Amino acid sequence: LTGPAVALALQLFDGDPQQTRSVLGDDPAIDSAISVAMLSQKRYGDALQAWERITLDERRLKYHDLSETLIATLNQAGHFRDAAAATAAISDDPSTRPVLGTVNNGSFENGVKLRNAPAFEWQIADGREPQIGLSEGSKHSGRYGLMFTFNTFQTADFRELKQLIPVEPGATYRLDIWFRAALKTSSKFKFEALDATTQQVLGSVDIPLQSDWANGNVAFTVPDGADGVQLRLTRDGCIGVACPTSGNLWLDDISLSRK
Repeated sequence: LTGPAVALALQLFDGDPQQTRSVLGDDPAIDSAISVAMLSQKRYGDALQAWERITLDERRLKYHDLSETLIATLNQAGHFRDAAAATAAISDDPSTRPVLGTVNNGSFENGVKLRNAPAFEWQIADGREPQIGLSEGSKHSGRYGLMFTFNTFQTADFRELKQLIPVEPGATYRLDIWFRAALKTSSKFKFEALDATTQQVLGSVDIPLQSDWANGNVAFTVPDGADGVQLRLTRDGCIGVACPTSGNLWLDDISLSRK
């Protein structure tokens, strides 16, 4: 009954969360219901504030589903810094917590999840090709690089690698990426930075088909009013359904730095 009671109180008090608490009580269940109601009304700041009143342990455990819903909704609404802050708050692993303007696990030393990875970690698209995994045998630094093995014919045989990163609106960043390639294909490979909301390409690094370890970099400026960028590996130049590609590609030490 908490949800209906909160909804009624918000209606009576012109949507005022504080007056609602004064009548129904200062309780985590009330704040949880207020947060849900604020999300439904697209009052994202009030939703986040109500959620933050719940103890950290309860946000991680009892109200974990609410936390996940809040983060997903904030991301969908383009409030990436708030979503990242909420993600960091409930994460019990410091190595996976998103940091403003920072690539998470850019050196791949913490491994990668092949499925169901959170938005602010490396995400790998479902599929069988190309094969993707850590490489100890070829890396730019540290213990691992990330290796893509291609033996594909169809254009659809391409698993995208991407990561969402919270950034400062209007700021200029430099994207650095180290790569090694031994590929045979008529297509072209790029590593791009996109506006996470509009999917506008802000900057891209061309990856040659044949290369020993080399650095590529590009500077880009985040649009005013945007606070998230998406980094992704992409392939262009495939014509029709056939796009034969064979060989290997390695990535390592991907980073952002503010200029």
